[in-house]
Amino acid sequence: MKITRLLYVEDEVIYSFISSLLKGSNEKEIYFWFSELYYSGFKKKSIALIQQVYYDYYYYHNTSFVSYLEKQIKKSQNDKSIVPLLNIISNLMKMKKNSKAFQLTQCIKNSKSTIKEDTNKKINIKIINKLIGYIKDDKFLNFCSLLCHYKNSVKTIETLLIKQYRINYNKHISIFHNLSRVVAILVSVADNKIVSKKKGFYYRATPQMVEFVFSIDKNCKNIEQRLFSIHSNIGCFSLSRMSEKFLKRFYIQWEYYAYQSPRWKRRMKNYIESVDTKKKKIVFKNDDAMDEFYEKFYIDMEDGSFEYIKKSMFLMEENTFENWLYSYFPKKERIVDFSVLPFTSLL
Repeated sequence: MKITRLLYVEDEVIYSFISSLLKGSNEKEIYFWFSELYYSGFKKKSIALIQQVYYDYYYYHNTSFVSYLEKQIKKSQNDKSIVPLLNIISNLMKMKKNSKAFQLTQCIKNSKSTIKEDTNKKINIKIINKLIGYIKDDKFLNFCSLLCHYKNSVKTIETLLIKQYRINYNKHISIFHNLSRVVAILVSVADNKIVSKKKGFYYRATPQMVEFVFSIDKNCKNIEQRLFSIHSNIGCFSLSRMSEKFLKRFYIQWEYYAYQSPRWKRRMKNYIESVDTKKKKIVFKNDDAMDEFYEKFYIDMEDGSFEYIKKSMFLMEENTFENWLYSYFPKKERIVDFSVLPFTSLL
């Protein structure tokens, strides 16, 4: 379990960002969750997440956007700034979404297939065309079964797709799973959704929204900056809180879990003597060092207003993955029966 800047749990921040983006009704909330991950020090993960979300839900109807997305990612990395990433999100919020590629990706990722890949049988264009044919013929289980057989060769499939269909993207920019990108491209090729013509203009995050993100970071010691609640419908995922005695460990050992976050690790650097991984405890240099650290950085989650504490400290409701998915997409898009899959994670 890793704790973020404002003492949320990292994986719950990620799922809340995805959920709020797909819901699309609260612009501030979307920016809030993304900036919570980014400013907690998970910058590479933030970029991987934004790529993943694009290919999972938005690539299908917006294939030409990839050039702008990669340009903004590069600018963010060069300038060490969140603003270009907020620009990407500003566009995603206005885009038409589709769950077809996402469903197929999750079917393959969460399949318990025991078929071993034949390493002597090389991936070739015939296999790729067969995969595309299965999608065209709505033989989605055949598609998943065949790609399951070759999912360890995803990078090779990517290379062949680039050559054969002149797909434009930078495969060196990080993403959680190359599988998401490959499936999105295969589905888009099959359904004739690949568009090379670039849009004339793209949106930017408004100055008001950028200032909103900056202001939270400037005042992140204040518990009142915990503006939004973790989404209660993400209980269908294998969350880190489920493998921990969450509430007890959070209050007693919060420093240890916060130390797993890059931002908190930097904060603690000059105050701690060691990290006891067996007892899951931070050992401060002395009482003065501990007092100074607490005075400088501690967010009071014990005596603070319950209104802000309950934003993450609550019992997570049980949910099914299908209930989660079809609260954001129409059921007519359903092509995979997730009730028979051992679903655990989007990431």
